[in-house]
Amino acid sequence: MKKSIIKTWLWIGTALLSSFLFYGQGVGLNFLLYSVVFTAISLSLYPVLRQSTSGWLVVSGYLITAMGVVWHHSWLAILLYLFSFLALAGFCAYPQTSLGVAFPNGLYAAWVTFWRAEWLKRREGTRNSLTTARIISWVIPIFVTVLFLLLYMGGNPAFAALLTQSNIEFISPGRIIFTLISAYGLLAFFYPTGIDALIRLDQRTPNQLLRRRAIKKPRIINPIGLKHEYRSGWLLFILLNSLLLIFNAVDAYHLWTGQLPEGVTYSEYVHQGVNALIISIVLAISIVMYFFRGNLNFYYRSRQLKLVTYAWITQNGLLVLATAYKNGLYIDAYGLTQKRLGVYVYLLLTLVGLFVTYVKVRNIRTNAFLLRYTSWIFYAVLVSMTLVNWPRFITKYNLANLPAAQIDFHYLSRLSNHNLDLLEATLKNTDYYVMASTRGYIARKIDRFQYDEAQQDWRSWNYADEQVMINLDYE
Repeated sequence: MKKSIIKTWLWIGTALLSSFLFYGQGVGLNFLLYSVVFTAISLSLYPVLRQSTSGWLVVSGYLITAMGVVWHHSWLAILLYLFSFLALAGFCAYPQTSLGVAFPNGLYAAWVTFWRAEWLKRREGTRNSLTTARIISWVIPIFVTVLFLLLYMGGNPAFAALLTQSNIEFISPGRIIFTLISAYGLLAFFYPTGIDALIRLDQRTPNQLLRRRAIKKPRIINPIGLKHEYRSGWLLFILLNSLLLIFNAVDAYHLWTGQLPEGVTYSEYVHQGVNALIISIVLAISIVMYFFRGNLNFYYRSRQLKLVTYAWITQNGLLVLATAYKNGLYIDAYGLTQKRLGVYVYLLLTLVGLFVTYVKVRNIRTNAFLLRYTSWIFYAVLVSMTLVNWPRFITKYNLANLPAAQIDFHYLSRLSNHNLDLLEATLKNTDYYVMASTRGYIARKIDRFQYDEAQQDWRSWNYADEQVMINLDYE
């Protein structure tokens, strides 16, 4: 009973903290402060979380993305912060699940926990547990009070002025509604639940593949036997290796000589290569997952099949490296953009996927192993990206490495606010030509940025915006 009461008060307290830190504020220090408090609460309420490697990994990712928000204030950091927040909610309920299960569990809990509160009563085993009826008994009076507050403010300007001039913002209708919505979502942490079928499936599926004797059942269409499946897989990988060898050879010739096929531009050559890579790698991994899903791993001739599979994985890796080289040449010629950086990220994730696929085949692991480990590595790579100010990096790179006439100031001006000081300094340099419309857009963007910064307090502070403001004032 005591734990239930403490949990209820913590739930109310964190909802009020959400209101204080986030309502009417921008993105900044509030994210980091909230994540520190919330991490401490989660580790205290759920000791099993401290005993789980996955739990510590997602807690680390949650705190790193919060630091990324304060440091660079990027949309990627904000997106991964929210992802980590929901994944942490999923691990609070079931810390032994995988990342791919924890996130949908957290999302599911944030949506349905309120409506499953009667189930929570049975789970807590006490009549004082939080129930739907009890929550509704609190929420309805608050909503009705907010409704009448709005009516009274609309019907009496003096009353509305009193609330406004007194700066009693903690009872404003908007803040109350925001607090209630926050409390609704936070139920996922304090009274977690999950998708039972998904959890059972995850817990039943091991990482190590075991040989199982198939039970013969009458079927309309009989599957091919292990011998014929081996023959089919071996022939398929031989053909695919031959095809990819020719493809890589042609690609290497054009890269070595610098001569493109007639009628093909360099831009098309790079972009078509990336598109082909996306499709081919996904299909490659899917085919490997199919053939090495079961007893074919234990077939007495499986070593030959694995060798041609390794060769195909290696050739796909060479395809990735060739595409990375082509993307680098394109950047050298035309400059850096977010999409071109995104190509490098995709290629890195592709190499990770191919390596984990190799490990899966070599160590006879299940497809679930492949999905679990790639999801964690993908998560780690994306989290690490939040520690770089990419718009500023792109702007500095293009200004330093491209001729003045080739710099696309229209594109640079459409990035985030974190390069505004660099653009303003560039506009004063007579070596650069910037169209009048772009100059006007940058000037208006600077004015808007400075105005927004003036409206916010310490809760919205972040290093990236602060540095831009300092440099703009200095200029």
